[in-house]
Amino acid sequence: MNYHQVEKYLGSFINHEKCLNFSYSDLKIERVKLLFKHLDIFCEKLNIVHIAGTKGKGSTAHICACLIASSGHKAGLYTSPHIFDFRERIKIAYGLRSTDCSYKLRNRGLKKKIISEMISKNDVVEIVGKIKKKIKKIKFSKTLGMPTFFELYTAIALKYFLNKELEFAVLETGLGGRLDATNIVNPRVSVITHVGYDHTDKLGKRLSDIALEKTGIIKNGIPVISAKQRSSVEKIIVCQSRRNNAPLFIYGRDFKSSNIVIKNNFTLFDFQFQGKKIKNLQIKLKGEHQIENACCALAATHLLNKSGIIKQRIRERQGLSEVTLEGRFEIFKKKPLVVMDIAHNCSSFLTLQNSLDVYFPKKKIILVFACSQDKDPVAMLKLIRYDSIVITKFHNSRAQSPENIRSKCRIKQAFIANDVKESFSVAGKIADKDSLILISGSVFLVSEAKRILARCNI
Repeated sequence: MNYHQVEKYLGSFINHEKCLNFSYSDLKIERVKLLFKHLDIFCEKLNIVHIAGTKGKGSTAHICACLIASSGHKAGLYTSPHIFDFRERIKIAYGLRSTDCSYKLRNRGLKKKIISEMISKNDVVEIVGKIKKKIKKIKFSKTLGMPTFFELYTAIALKYFLNKELEFAVLETGLGGRLDATNIVNPRVSVITHVGYDHTDKLGKRLSDIALEKTGIIKNGIPVISAKQRSSVEKIIVCQSRRNNAPLFIYGRDFKSSNIVIKNNFTLFDFQFQGKKIKNLQIKLKGEHQIENACCALAATHLLNKSGIIKQRIRERQGLSEVTLEGRFEIFKKKPLVVMDIAHNCSSFLTLQNSLDVYFPKKKIILVFACSQDKDPVAMLKLIRYDSIVITKFHNSRAQSPENIRSKCRIKQAFIANDVKESFSVAGKIADKDSLILISGSVFLVSEAKRILARCNI
């Protein structure tokens, strides 16, 4: 198989990220167990950090991987979705020491740098070529059905990490937690980031129902790190932790941040947990919410270090300072000012507005907005301040039509653009020197926008 054939083969499996009409019960852990058994994937060989939540789980996963890498270990990282290439979902983070660099750079006293590399095309081809033959021999019953794209790609990720003989892996759940393909693992620590309303057609209408699905990753005796939650969510997390005899540590109660100083290009804060105090930690990710994500990652890796699972000292300052992420309140362009954010639900839009208030309180906001059919544009747009709005759609079958969004939201003064490229043209005509063009509403929108913005004059 060549890489194009591999892409075509993976694309032949049902992809729930592209289709909306599926039942949550279609996700089956039993099917994943059968798949992993036949593919000889032994997850117990990995020390895993397992992360679920509505928002912040991707950021927390990346921070965890960088912190582990700062100790000298290599860390596998599995996240979703991707911005450009599906290989972005499978990465290895590791520390590049000065001795690995040129003599000239070594003499300058180059500090250890965290490198993050996605799986190569050759590795994808090799792994898929081998597992394709085995999948053909597996007898999936009608009840179980065939594996999904996400389940298969989870298998590829773990197979890759094992092939590379990694000791550590950080896994982000896809949908929910209880039935997610990643929930086949028995982690060393479980992390639950902020839980809010999203995928309510699958996970439940009530916040407590959603929390139950997320807490499905809690395992017997395995410590749990939780972000600060609403009371209804915290009750579920506390209950599920007690039921599983899992030690629980909650942000703001058991581990804390303090002395927060937000600058334009970085944020400073102090961290405290179990007698450990670190002052003036720096993170480049924008927004106060990223401090909470960072603290959850710091707490999780601290537990691994304290128990001796991570044997070397974690260099928290370096691990945090080198974390960068595309599409998270990303300043893509300065003239005119263009900010992109993959916010796609009420929780993330509320956080997005908070960041706008902190970093750009006086800017005139031109919002370029698009969302998927299963999202609630009315609720999202109520949470964001904008002076003008350009409603568009991305090239994906999940996209909600601009006319439908405008009708639902009853926005009389909205500009309609037939595609993302046209939306830039419209936004460019409205913008002046005091404007900020904000592109948000979907990861699909941000992905498409990043691809074409460099070629589009606005």
